[in-house]
Amino acid sequence: LTVIELNKKSFVVFREKSDGTIDIKPISYYQTEPDAFTAKSLAWNVIRYIKTAGTDNADVMFTEASRLMTPSLKENFKSFIENEKFQLSRLNKQNIGIYRVLENVTVKMLEKEDLPPNSQFEPSPYDVVVSGTVRIFFKNNNNEAAPAENFHYHVSMTPLEGRTEANPWGLLVSSIQPIEPEKSLKRLKEIEEEKAKSNDKTLIEKVLTPANKGPSN
Repeated sequence: LTVIELNKKSFVVFREKSDGTIDIKPISYYQTEPDAFTAKSLAWNVIRYIKTAGTDNADVMFTEASRLMTPSLKENFKSFIENEKFQLSRLNKQNIGIYRVLENVTVKMLEKEDLPPNSQFEPSPYDVVVSGTVRIFFKNNNNEAAPAENFHYHVSMTPLEGRTEANPWGLLVSSIQPIEPEKSLKRLKEIEEEKAKSNDKTLIEKVLTPANKGPSN
């Protein structure tokens, strides 16, 4: 069994120390490679920081998000951050304060069916999908909310050599890409199933509908 498999079974490790006492720790204490829970946790955090940036907390949110990224992604992310900060500063100058709230969030491991039918990408244990809706609230207008917007992101991560206090996940985000569920292999299969059911219903209706009879003599 791997360390991750042992962890799922809630095993503990008994270790005799030099002074004769017994040290007992869960197997997760010795886990070095990130598991699915860890990957999903990091993916959720980086998206949460990015999507909840508002006029009062943008600097903090973007700093925290950047801290979880690889150097290359952090560099590519700079233009997005600068643009977002510029837009938020314009709102501040107009005394318009906003904050964002995430709703109906789901975090799952990426599956092949989440990708377009022709995609050659092979999901790994470090690929996660974060989906949900974001609502923008205007502070100066009785917290009036703008229409909710859906979001779906494929978050890819790369493992580090180990965990640290600064990075307890042992991972860094290497890519954040929007995905379109309506174009996924899963949705394509659902559409085909819906069509099949529709055809079956039409066939049943034809069988149950009495045939038109000619005039009786």
